[in-house]
Amino acid sequence: MTGASNRFEIPYLMDRHCHPLFYASCIDGVALNDVQTKSECVERLVASQKPVGEINVATGWIDSRFNLTREDLKDAGAVAVFNLSLHGVVLSAEAYELLLKKIGPAVDRWSDQRWFETNLNEVWNCFAKLNGTVDRLQRYFDWLRESHGVVYAEELLLVGEHEIDLFEQAGLIERTRFWSSPATWETLSPAAREKVEGLKLFTDGALGVRTAAVHQPYLTGGTGMLLYTDDQLSATLQGCFATRKSLAIHAIGDRAIDQVVDTLEKVLAKAPHRPPTLRIEHAQLITAATARRAKSLGIVLSMQPNFSDDSSQYVDRLPDLYLQGNNPFRMLIDTVGYVPGDDLIFGSDGMPHGARFALQQSLFPPFENQRMTLDEFVAGYCDPNSDDRLGFEIVGETVDYQ
Repeated sequence: MTGASNRFEIPYLMDRHCHPLFYASCIDGVALNDVQTKSECVERLVASQKPVGEINVATGWIDSRFNLTREDLKDAGAVAVFNLSLHGVVLSAEAYELLLKKIGPAVDRWSDQRWFETNLNEVWNCFAKLNGTVDRLQRYFDWLRESHGVVYAEELLLVGEHEIDLFEQAGLIERTRFWSSPATWETLSPAAREKVEGLKLFTDGALGVRTAAVHQPYLTGGTGMLLYTDDQLSATLQGCFATRKSLAIHAIGDRAIDQVVDTLEKVLAKAPHRPPTLRIEHAQLITAATARRAKSLGIVLSMQPNFSDDSSQYVDRLPDLYLQGNNPFRMLIDTVGYVPGDDLIFGSDGMPHGARFALQQSLFPPFENQRMTLDEFVAGYCDPNSDDRLGFEIVGETVDYQ
């Protein structure tokens, strides 16, 4: 398509991995995805301060571009700045004091990265609970449709039973599916459990904060974090299987993905029944050998085409093996036999939302192994029943809405 000008249409998108209530709670906050420098970031945050007593939640900070500290935010009011992966946050002094009053001393543990990864749902849900309302949820879904062409967004981290109530009040219950952590599952009533699609586990962190569990060390040192021992993961999987719900497992690094597939092989061999659907979320650094085993086990890969850009953003931390091995769609489709729309499905994780960037990274990715055809993108990402269409134009190697 390079050098050509081509207009086309695709159906609206179904985002299979998102966090709608968290993002709805941030809809009146600040997006920093396009910010290149610290001074520009601070200037934007200072200009967008909220009324006293309210926290300004900023997302999309790409920490490979610049560092941020609490001191940098001293004139920005009460602000919480999440990095692009959402696996790290910097609080201004005012935001820290507000959270200390609202949730207590647990906020002091947020600076401990292992605690943060192990309790990620608690951190995200704190903001979803503080700022999540019916109005914001409705505005968020309107924004998804109008600005990003997304008509459906699965909730991969249910806050609690009241979130289901918010979706029902907002008239949005048909535009999502709920996935719950095992801890949240234990708090749900039988009626709420009926409305939950499945359980969600985290087994490692994220590339952005160097906590995704990898075999080959990061350029800056370390191999990330496995959040379970093999025995702990086995016991947790067995408990999840006992609910007879579907299961989604976050695993980004190759070490975490290998652990998940190894453990699932053993648990599935002895389990009296298997989950209706078994998914690995992200699977960014999956190898061909592990992908073959995953496919043989009937594991669906739920991936994010927009994460191909990590191969450009994280050259400061990822060895070449991982830059080139990130999001290996051609290997998965051509060599292993994964089928978009069947056992290979797509979402955004909100980083960023929508069709434009995901299409850009699918058609013109950093590496050839990440490239997908338009038909593969549509099969894995779009709503086949949607009567609405998104119009795009390709000019050279640029994708734009029309």
